[in-house]
Formats: sequence, C-alpha cells, structure tokens
Amino acid sequence: MGKHWWGRALWLFALALPLGAILIAFGEVPFIRGLGAFVLADAAAGVALCALALRVLHPEQWRSQLRRLREKARGAHERAERLATSAAAPQSAM
Repeated sequence: MGKHWWGRALWLFALALPLGAILIAFGEVPFIRGLGAFVLADAAAGVALCALALRVLHPEQWRSQLRRLREKARGAHERAERLATSAAAPQSAM
C-alpha cells in the first residue's frame, strides 16, 4: 500500500460520509435507512482510525496536515468575511 495508505483510506471513508447521510435522509424503506446508518457509522469509524494511525505512525505529517487544514479554513473564513462586507456595503447609484 505504501507510505500514503492512510491518506487514500481517509479520503475514501470521508467520501462515504455524505453517502450514508443521504441514504438516511432520503431512504424510503427502513432497510435503506439502516444501510445508510451502517455506512455512516463505518465511514466515521474509518476516518477516526485513519486519523489515529496517521497521528501515531507519522506525527510530522499529522502536524503538517493540521496546519494545512487550518490555513484553508482561515482562508475560507477570510473570503467569506470579504464577501459579507462587500455585500453589506451600499451600492453606488449609476
């Protein structure tokens, strides 16, 4: 599997989270809702285990990934603030 198995597994489990939520929300029969709950629980456990493995096996990469995520979140927050302030500013009449 190589050095980055945890990254691939983490993304696969993370992609399953919305699938489970959709099955729970829009499932018309109890079996489908139960399947969605199983998918959601399995994906959440997989994300947690991959994150734990990453933290234990590669602590330096864990820290760098956390740093990158914080930078992305900070950038998204700043963009949202700029959009909110530009939308709240009065438009000049033409």
